[in-house]
Amino acid sequence: MKYLVIVFGAQNLSHAVLRRSALLALIIGSMLTYVNQPSAVFGTSDFNKVQLLLAYLTPFVVILLSQVLAIRQAEINKAQNKVLSVSRQFKTRELTENIFVRALFISLFVGNVNNAIVMTTQLHHSKVDGLPWFLLIQSYVLPLVFGAFSQAMAYRRCITK
Repeated sequence: MKYLVIVFGAQNLSHAVLRRSALLALIIGSMLTYVNQPSAVFGTSDFNKVQLLLAYLTPFVVILLSQVLAIRQAEINKAQNKVLSVSRQFKTRELTENIFVRALFISLFVGNVNNAIVMTTQLHHSKVDGLPWFLLIQSYVLPLVFGAFSQAMAYRRCITK
């Protein structure tokens, strides 16, 4: 419970974090919509509203959580005088600061929620054989990639202040 309070605590949630998360979610969500629903984008079919909502909401949640966790880790490292130099490579920072592990947990959480929503929607419409496997896999892979990158950038931004 204490960990949840730290993660979702308002101390690391600033207007800049919210603004960055929203801007990146708009960009990533638009790209995902274009890739996953091209016929709807070009007007030959209707948008799948659930996929459209998840295309924007998922990146927002992933990037927001990633930034909050990275800022928290940077503050802990600063307090303990364990801050890595800015010049350290991305891979080194990812491994030594547990960025990949946190990104993995975020992607598992977000992926499970996304897949539960997608599968419930599909089952509600009795489309069991039409499950979008590509979207189900994408629900885990993309949050992992975006979460790790977002954490690394937020961590770097925080230690250069």
